[in-house]
Amino acid sequence: MIDSTLTGRVNVYLGSLVLTAFAVRLVWIWHFTGVMENEGAAYARIAENLFSGKGYIGILGGRDTLLPPLYPVLMRIGAQIAGSMEAGGRLVSALTSSLLVLPGFVLAQRLWGDGAGWWCAGLLAFHPLLVSFGSTTYCESTYLLLLFAAFVMSLRLLEKPATRRAVLTGALFGLAELVRPHALAYPVTAAAILLASALWDKAGRKRAISSAVVFVVAVVIFFPYIAYLSINSGYLRLEGKSLVNNIIGVRMRNGMSYAEAACGLGPNMQPEGPYLTADGFDIRWPEAFPGGVPLLANHLEGILWRTFDTLKAILTFEPFGSLLFAGVAAIGFFLTLGSRLRLRDNLAYLCLVGLYFPILLAVEFRWNRYLLPWLPMLTPWAAVGLAGLQRLVRQRLEQLIPRGGRFPALAGYVLPAVVVVAIAARSLPAVLKLGELSEGRDQSLRLTGEWLRLHGGEGRTVMGISAVIPYYAGASLAYLPYADQTQALEYVRGVDPAYIVIRESDRHRAPYLPLWLHHGLPDPCAEEAYRHESPDGDHVVVFRWNCGQVSRQSRP
Repeated sequence: MIDSTLTGRVNVYLGSLVLTAFAVRLVWIWHFTGVMENEGAAYARIAENLFSGKGYIGILGGRDTLLPPLYPVLMRIGAQIAGSMEAGGRLVSALTSSLLVLPGFVLAQRLWGDGAGWWCAGLLAFHPLLVSFGSTTYCESTYLLLLFAAFVMSLRLLEKPATRRAVLTGALFGLAELVRPHALAYPVTAAAILLASALWDKAGRKRAISSAVVFVVAVVIFFPYIAYLSINSGYLRLEGKSLVNNIIGVRMRNGMSYAEAACGLGPNMQPEGPYLTADGFDIRWPEAFPGGVPLLANHLEGILWRTFDTLKAILTFEPFGSLLFAGVAAIGFFLTLGSRLRLRDNLAYLCLVGLYFPILLAVEFRWNRYLLPWLPMLTPWAAVGLAGLQRLVRQRLEQLIPRGGRFPALAGYVLPAVVVVAIAARSLPAVLKLGELSEGRDQSLRLTGEWLRLHGGEGRTVMGISAVIPYYAGASLAYLPYADQTQALEYVRGVDPAYIVIRESDRHRAPYLPLWLHHGLPDPCAEEAYRHESPDGDHVVVFRWNCGQVSRQSRP
């Protein structure tokens, strides 16, 4: 806990740090962004449709089951302040990313003390990866703030059970679930930890009650979304992503690439990849696929390799700071195990953090941003490692220079500061190259979308891969299928879009895309209408699809 005599001063310092972190993110937004990210476009379209009375309609033009509602609602609130959905989303992310400093400080302080708390707060405020994601329209920053606040309240409940604390803890977990549905596992785990501690504690009855309250409040908050999914699906459905992820996972384990598993066509031209279905409630589990225990057995195939690969990815992920960050976090983890007074908090935090590993293993494919939660999750231990290095240097200097005055204490900061600078130096170049962040700097997406809006694309269907271009066009997206050229053309005729958009960076998503990009679309219905050539080589070609007009002209 924070020393009561220092609370006022600590609050002022933390408040100043939060404001500085927010200012840094605003500067990053100004210099390194300019285009909405892919998932942000999907959230923004949901928000627009929801608040205009059209319902929970996504970028594909049908009811969305993948993205929960809290971030679109916050995006809309932010838009009322910032003037647009894009600016509103960035404002929400910048604010929540900056506020992450507060629970991070408390977590590290509980694990090791004030020194670790301040190192943790500094890392969360200025780590390049957290600054960059805190400047995007991805929902991760919002999710992490709610989750970490819930972690803090869980540890406080473990220390002193109380109904009000339990209600707040459950509410935070419930709100986190409304951003990322897999967070449903966390209140279950937190409740189990409280219940287990009740077995050998004098306040066992209070802990048991708190355990139940945490779980019930989280479920009550998440229940309306469960009801929405279940009523429209015709069966109990706790969240919307598992169905799609499992279909893609089984298809990938059958030998398909991610692109084919997500957007592939069947032998009779029927859409089999789930992303080809506009309405999420029309997606059904294929009868030929295993279910229940066979599905679990299918998923466990290659689990050892995926475990090793995931661990390697976490430890060597350059945007984190690579092995240097992982090494400092490992030092901190082992230091916390040596503190018997804080052992309970450490073990509880380990259980909560460790839960994300099986969640990550549950998907067959992994985007880089799926690794992001590990950075703030490991940062309290990294902060303990830095505080441990600081203490070690100070103590050795005090032994060497008994009358050194304040010099040993001040010099103790040098080594951990050098480590932090080295982590940032490894992280920043990798962050600037990260694909999920670089699309926010690709002005061709905005320019192409705005051109489409001016040339009749608004309210129509645009086929392509990116959701960003249809968003700026005011259009719906229909994914181009993974198929051979003949099948793809037949599928396009069935969709009958207004435009087809092909980007150089998407050429690997289907076998025919490089050919269409460089030699044109071989169909009389298609004519090249727009081409944008970026300095970085990510060219965009837009074809106008005039199949209705061609059909009329071909009649006798």
